[in-house]
Amino acid sequence: IILLTAVIVRLEYAKGCNLKQFDLVMANFPFSLENWWKNGNPKKDKKGKAVAKKDGSPQLEYPGKEEFADPYDRFVYGIPPFSNGDFAFIQHIVASMNERGRAGVVCPQGVLFRGQPEKTEEEDGQKRKADDEYVIRRGLLQGIAANEARNLIEAIVVLPSNLFYGTTIPGSIIFFNQEKSEARQNQVLMVYAAREGWYKEEANMNVLLPQDILRISTILESWGDLETAKVWIDSQKVRLGEIIQEDLSFKLDEIERDCAEDIAIQQAKLDQAIAVLESREGKVPKSLVNSRDRTQESLDKLKRERLSRIEAAEVWAEKERQAIAAVETELLMMLVDPELRKRYFAVVDMAELEENEFNLNIPRYVDTFEPEEEIDLKMAIEEFETALKNESFIDQELRGFLNVLK
Repeated sequence: IILLTAVIVRLEYAKGCNLKQFDLVMANFPFSLENWWKNGNPKKDKKGKAVAKKDGSPQLEYPGKEEFADPYDRFVYGIPPFSNGDFAFIQHIVASMNERGRAGVVCPQGVLFRGQPEKTEEEDGQKRKADDEYVIRRGLLQGIAANEARNLIEAIVVLPSNLFYGTTIPGSIIFFNQEKSEARQNQVLMVYAAREGWYKEEANMNVLLPQDILRISTILESWGDLETAKVWIDSQKVRLGEIIQEDLSFKLDEIERDCAEDIAIQQAKLDQAIAVLESREGKVPKSLVNSRDRTQESLDKLKRERLSRIEAAEVWAEKERQAIAAVETELLMMLVDPELRKRYFAVVDMAELEENEFNLNIPRYVDTFEPEEEIDLKMAIEEFETALKNESFIDQELRGFLNVLK
């Protein structure tokens, strides 16, 4: 297994060393890295002064690709733009997969649709060469040569925005597979996981909860097959249930550690106060009784707070279990309803991809629009008429007050 993170694509291997290959590659590369080959130079104006971009950084210009050569032959699908490293990282990752390798790569959504196909004057009124990024994406989908029908992309998951540290732009996950099954060879699974309610919105960033990941993983594992989904969900329910119980046990232990010392100290104070009272003969001063009572109240308060935190943790765990059960019901209902399926995922064949000029923008294939809320017209009219009556009544009252003030 290889884990690729923020690394520069231009790896400095020793001479004669081949690129290492792996069974599984997982990557989250830096999105849209500029000057990834480190061959850009500051652009100069007529006076020889460096041209700056809006953010103050230098604007770069790059050499042509005619003499470009990668010593590790990674860019077999095409040389990416030097100004954007997304497809450089992707091709490095693909080259790092062995003959049975798989990869899951977090990418900006732009890689799904950036780049234009070739156009002739008859088609578009002008002659246009295909963009590099379009050529690379097409190659990953259908192979390099016409006689090599080899689709490496197995599935695409579109994610919500603000999910990753350092960027708010929406991402996606592209899954590659060197050994796609024959049945899936010319198909790509498209999963729309950015739907409202499929993630938790928090102050700083959005979060995928266990039930959200269950939705995504079930579709990826089953490709829409109900029986496969049932088996997968059953296995994940057990796994997620164990994780929830482990988290609950950790929280309960943490609560006990947080509270134990304060409760022990307060209990010792109470025991001491009681011992003092019991040791006194005759009339006991009221101040000692009050001190004991205040200590007892403080101890009771600490115990109530501990109990409240324990109850909150148990309620959280139960909500997590219920959420997973609700998603199970949701998924099983979706998989038997053809109309609902369209809103979750699509299995797209190569003919449809080619018809869409290899544009992988999810809304072309999955119904991403939120359904409009159905309105009961009769109830709406009644509410409108009631509002008009109330407005008329308030208007009359207001006029009466104004007449009194005259």
